[in-house]
Amino acid sequence: SEFADFNIQPGPEGADDGSPIPTHRLVLFSRWPHFRNLHSSGMTESRDGTLRIPEPRKVVLAFLSYIYTDCLMSPTGGGSCSKISVVSPSRESIASAPDPLTVSHLLVLGNMYLLPRLTALCAGYLHRNISVTHAARVFHAAHIVGDQGLKRRALRFMCSHFGPVSRTEAFWSLPPATLAEFYYCPDSRAAKPSGPVSALKERTSTWGQQLPRRTLKWRTWGDGEEALHLQTPL
Repeated sequence: SEFADFNIQPGPEGADDGSPIPTHRLVLFSRWPHFRNLHSSGMTESRDGTLRIPEPRKVVLAFLSYIYTDCLMSPTGGGSCSKISVVSPSRESIASAPDPLTVSHLLVLGNMYLLPRLTALCAGYLHRNISVTHAARVFHAAHIVGDQGLKRRALRFMCSHFGPVSRTEAFWSLPPATLAEFYYCPDSRAAKPSGPVSALKERTSTWGQQLPRRTLKWRTWGDGEEALHLQTPL
C-alpha cells in the first residue's frame, strides 16, 4: 500500500498466515486506542514497525477494514492487500458483510480493544443473522464479551434448533465450561433438547477435572428427559 509505514502480522506466533498487512501509523493512531497506547509507550512493536494480531488473516483484514472505514467490510480477493467492499450497517446491505463467524471474532476484538462502535455493529449484525452453522460460536462470543442480550438470543436459537445445532462443528468446538453452561441454563432445559445425549455424556465424562470446585452429573427431569446439571458443592 502506498505510503504504508507499519505492518500488521495476522495469526498466532509461529503460524504462517501470509505476509504482513501494510498499514498507516496515522490512521491506526487516530482510530485505535490500543495502538495509540502502544505507540506512546515506545514498546518493541512500535519501534520495529510490526504488530501481531493472533487471529486468522480474514478476521484481521476485516478488523483493519473497520479501522479504516468505520463500517463492517467484507475482504475479497487475495494477497497481502486484499480488496474490500464497503458495507453499511443496514439490513439491506448485510448480504455483502463478513460472514457470522468472522463477525463473532470481531465482536471479541472490539471488546478487547475497547472499540464500542465495532462491538455494537457486530452485535447488531449477529442478532439479525444468527444461523444453525454459527449459533454456538455466537453464544460463546457473547459469553466472552458479556453481552447478555445476544447471549440470550443465541441460546433461544440453539434451543429452538437443537438437533441441527448440536451436529455442527461450532457446537462441538465449544469449551467444556461453555457447553456445560448451555445445558445448565434453565432456558435450555425448558427447551427439552432431543440431541445426541449419549455423545454428550461421553464427552462430559472427564469434565470434572476441567471445572474445579464443581461437579457434573446427569439429572432426570419430570418427564424422564435427561439433561446435564452443573452443581457447585457446598
